[in-house]
Amino acid sequence: MHNRTREGKGQHFTAHRIAYEVFIGPIPDGQHVCHKCDEKTRVSPRHLFLGTQADNMKDMLEKGRTAKGNAKPNAILNPELVKAIRNAPGSNGEIARKFNLNHRHVSKVRSHQIWKHVT
Repeated sequence: MHNRTREGKGQHFTAHRIAYEVFIGPIPDGQHVCHKCDEKTRVSPRHLFLGTQADNMKDMLEKGRTAKGNAKPNAILNPELVKAIRNAPGSNGEIARKFNLNHRHVSKVRSHQIWKHVT
């Protein structure tokens, strides 16, 4: 995706924001340009609409676009490792050292705050 910097403001804009501004009009502060069709490479003004961050997150959830677990590009864990962490004896600190992880991360795994979908 191409970014453009507004002169003097140091702000970066993606192609869909530029398309919205060129073909529809200014984007009010605090608004996001969202995609109706979920094709991020499409910048057709017919596929774009304005919304808040909350609107964008709701749209993402309703369309099932959230990555879970090791489908996330920066995932460190996988379901097998999550199960091993949850079943391992010892404190969060001990388990973190054993698996070379941060103890807060281990705590969130063990308390099902993250990786909720792994039983």
